Amino acid sequence: MNEVEGFSVIIPTYQAAEELRICLDSFAKNSRLQNEFRVYVNPDDSGRHDPDVVNVVKDFDVVLTLNETPMGPYGAWNRGAREAKNELLCFITDDQYWAPGWDEEIWRYVDDYPILTGQIVESGVVGAYPTNIVKNFGESAENFDEAAFLEFVRDNSDDRVAHGGFYIPTVMRKALFDSLGGWPDEHPFPYPNDWYFRLKLFERGLEYDRVCSSFTYHFQNTSSKEGQPTGMHFDRKAPDVAVPGAMAQMIASLRRRAGRVLRTLGLRSRSISKTTGYMLPKKTDEKLLYEYCVGRGLEIEPGLNRLPNLNTRAVDLIGEAQTSEYPVPELDANAYDLSSVESSSVDYVVNSHLIERLGDPIRALMEWRRVLGPDGVLVMIVGDKRLRASGRSQPETVLEEIIERYDRGQENGIATASSLSGRDLVNFWTPDSLTKVLEHVGFNLERVVEAAEKDTGLDRPGWDYDDFTIVARTEQVE
Repeated sequence: MNEVEGFSVIIPTYQAAEELRICLDSFAKNSRLQNEFRVYVNPDDSGRHDPDVVNVVKDFDVVLTLNETPMGPYGAWNRGAREAKNELLCFITDDQYWAPGWDEEIWRYVDDYPILTGQIVESGVVGAYPTNIVKNFGESAENFDEAAFLEFVRDNSDDRVAHGGFYIPTVMRKALFDSLGGWPDEHPFPYPNDWYFRLKLFERGLEYDRVCSSFTYHFQNTSSKEGQPTGMHFDRKAPDVAVPGAMAQMIASLRRRAGRVLRTLGLRSRSISKTTGYMLPKKTDEKLLYEYCVGRGLEIEPGLNRLPNLNTRAVDLIGEAQTSEYPVPELDANAYDLSSVESSSVDYVVNSHLIERLGDPIRALMEWRRVLGPDGVLVMIVGDKRLRASGRSQPETVLEEIIERYDRGQENGIATASSLSGRDLVNFWTPDSLTKVLEHVGFNLERVVEAAEKDTGLDRPGWDYDDFTIVARTEQVE
């Protein structure tokens, strides 16, 4: 823990004077720690600094720096990190209001998580990141309803840390930030340099963890173009990132193995990132997850490839961690027994390459359907037997066989999931055969995306995908 309990908060700004005033005022009255606030004012192309912005900054007890040349938010963040006095860095933008105790809530977890963020609420002017909450309390300083936002925070604050989150704020130690080489700033804003930064985290096996009791409101009007909403990065063409070669992947693998050893010896936290190494979901799968997984959900047996940026709780396959890198389950439950979860209390259930290994899929699907509310969503990424070498020689799993397994289990009184699950494949699915099983249990097919339709996104060019993604819903109450 630091000697000084506080962050170096780094705030780039340009021409958002009124939003910046609200931002700095909220820091002054709602911060609880001994934070250092550093504001970096970028000039326009002629070298002129906005006088309204400069005057706003001078009204507060902060460190003011006038950048000599335009460097965008990423360049300003890098400069602020070099000049920061505190060990813990906090990168933010200027068009946000910070709720009471925002810093104290994040501080509680800085020794347990390498990179933290808070819970963002946004107006909806710009498409929201999946973990952000869309609730309009004003798109600008002129119409901000502070009282309504604070009431919303009191009603929705959640005393837990969730996996995944937006990159504002980004809280991390200076040593880790330096080891990552800082924020990429080769391209001017709004080029998605934050995604390049995220790729650096993936390479280290890191991802954001979100403190659900630390709230900030993002006005978003300065992020829109001529008053029109703009898309998030996952709606844009993926940036041309350098493809990791064999050597880079080998190094990343060795780092992950070293991490396992350190965790086994108790020398490193056992918290696991939402996405590790190069095990990135396909771009198409990310879009589907962001589209359908709204609210709070369960992820069954996330393993090493936990799906990114979803507000989920982890459920183990059979109720016990199977490897030293398995995320610590967040519920006393398993794939077949979710009795600790109330009926109709979950918005979605997700899993990846799980149903191929379930000895009794019907039993599991019935339990998942129970905890889903009306119009609840089930999303599964499933290996396609037609495309996988291990499945082509195997008979297709059919509904009649699955029903027989379920009846046999009921007759024999099988109560333990471990006798029905394993690491080996026991089911060989096609979209058609799995759809029949889902419909038998009471799900309605919503969508199927086959392997041939999957965009490579940030994955290696030319990679041949061999899985399909299936989306189903429970019945909707009229």
